[in-house]
Amino acid sequence: MNKRQRKRLQLLHKLGERLSSGVADEDLHRLSFEQLQYVNHRLGMPCYVEACPGSGKTEVVGMKAAYEFAGWQDRFAGIAILTFTRNACAQIRGRAAQYAGGVAARHSHFIGTIDSWLHNYLLQPFAHAIVGYAGKDGDMSVKVIENQSKAGFLKSYEVRVRGAPRRRICANEYYKRHDGELEGIIRTSIVSFDKVRLRSTKDSFLRDGFVTYQDAESICYEVLRQYPRIGQLLAQRFPYIIVDECQDLSDCQLHVFCELMNAGIVLQFVGDLNQAIYEFRKVDPQRVAKFVDEQGFQRKTLTRNYRSNQAIVDVCTGLMRSSQRIQGREVAECDTPCILWQYADETFGCLPKCFENLVARLGLDSRECCIVARGTILLDRLHPQKKKRTMPVELFAAALNCWHLRSRSTIDIDVALHSLGKSLSLLAYSGRGHHQKQYCPDDVDPVRWRIFLAEVLDKTVDLYPFADDLSWSQWTKELKGYLEGMWSSLPVKGKGWGQIKNRIRAPSNRGKIGVAQDFCIVGPASSLRITTIHDVKGETFDALLLISAKNKQSRGGHFEQWLHPQPGKEEYRRFAYVACSRPQHLLVIATPRLSEEQLQEFKKLGLEPQDMS
Repeated sequence: MNKRQRKRLQLLHKLGERLSSGVADEDLHRLSFEQLQYVNHRLGMPCYVEACPGSGKTEVVGMKAAYEFAGWQDRFAGIAILTFTRNACAQIRGRAAQYAGGVAARHSHFIGTIDSWLHNYLLQPFAHAIVGYAGKDGDMSVKVIENQSKAGFLKSYEVRVRGAPRRRICANEYYKRHDGELEGIIRTSIVSFDKVRLRSTKDSFLRDGFVTYQDAESICYEVLRQYPRIGQLLAQRFPYIIVDECQDLSDCQLHVFCELMNAGIVLQFVGDLNQAIYEFRKVDPQRVAKFVDEQGFQRKTLTRNYRSNQAIVDVCTGLMRSSQRIQGREVAECDTPCILWQYADETFGCLPKCFENLVARLGLDSRECCIVARGTILLDRLHPQKKKRTMPVELFAAALNCWHLRSRSTIDIDVALHSLGKSLSLLAYSGRGHHQKQYCPDDVDPVRWRIFLAEVLDKTVDLYPFADDLSWSQWTKELKGYLEGMWSSLPVKGKGWGQIKNRIRAPSNRGKIGVAQDFCIVGPASSLRITTIHDVKGETFDALLLISAKNKQSRGGHFEQWLHPQPGKEEYRRFAYVACSRPQHLLVIATPRLSEEQLQEFKKLGLEPQDMS
């Protein structure tokens, strides 16, 4: 037995002693030496764990939480485990509860998103002191407004460009950075606006108790900067904080954590800087790396990929020009796990069917496979039969068709809720509402809105199926009667029935509804999921097809932008890296026709050119 093996046994014994009541032997022995090193790493020593894709880092964070919770003695102080998504929170919370039992549920600890922690412990208790909000009926909490919100009251916080009345910006479309400078949200430009008026309008917006998520981060920083005692009290309440997915930290969040460290809190970061793909949110992995170095974090690594076979892992490593050796699964389910397709204009639309046929030949479940691209414009081209629906009646029909399918998938459910939400939004709320939340009105909880939409669809069984001899006009008349009866049950008051009933009209020149099947095609005709790279981050698939755009007009969607990004556009390479690291068994990259030099470059990465047939 060598020194490394003896050390691993010591770490296993130490971990097993503390978690003896909550963890099985096979769970412990499944942990790698690197994972054991981090779980046993001293909590009081700052560190950064660089985790490759598929390294089980979320599970390891859960095991780390369980290990520390099980040995925790303080009843009034605890550990905060922070990440970016509710799904990751649920996974970590589940692992901690599984391995540590009841101690994981102690009130002194916190497992949740970074936003929820900042809002609970800094924003809502203290924001009023920073922005000058007087409160309402004794309630001093502020209200978070979405950047995309078009609520009517926001017109009071608009700034216009002089002499150009159509050019205007609202206070929820820009924010004050931690250094006091103004910044537009995503691509909103504030260059041509009067900065004095922008500042004054923003101050009024904040003073009236409204903030955006970006404002919230800046306010939290100001709370800690102006009132150091609050940071000291937080350090007593949460002396240790572990941050999962640290590569997604914004610049302002890093400044907040810097203030927390100055107050005495010990930080541990876990993440993969190569998976930082949120530059539009002002996320820069180099700033995270600089923070880690400046704060003297001890570095650890997780270099074993339990998700993908070695061929796929090597493609990912080659994309990033990395010299680090990442160990993948040696056994490959497919004879050729990494394939290159070249498409022409006339064959582009055949990509989904070709991919579906390929995964079927290999015996893979198409429901566990995915097609991804950089943007929705490219993905829309995969549905040449798709009709653009703008009429509420067509959207309602599409929702019914997807909802009442016998073999309804989660994609069908999402499409149904989205279509119905948009239909009701167009009729009742002039199209306002967050498109990523089924067009939920601003004053309604998104979960409540989603439940309401599902209840509406459940009650529409009499309006479906669509008989072949039923005309659109006849069906629209039935729909109109149904809507009149349910209109008063809308979660928030919008336009009255008398105002909108004449807008419920049958589409012209569409014939009979039963044979006009194209009206309901709003997603892929197969069970394959087709979505964007951002949407699959953190997920795992049996097989994945990554499609390159035809030219470089796409912002990071063309293969040349992945292989040779221009200075300042390194995120484009990370787009491909994130996508290529998702599949377990099969990776296919589809590009337009390549030159011989370009073809050789893909071959060097480890992809084998094949015909699409």
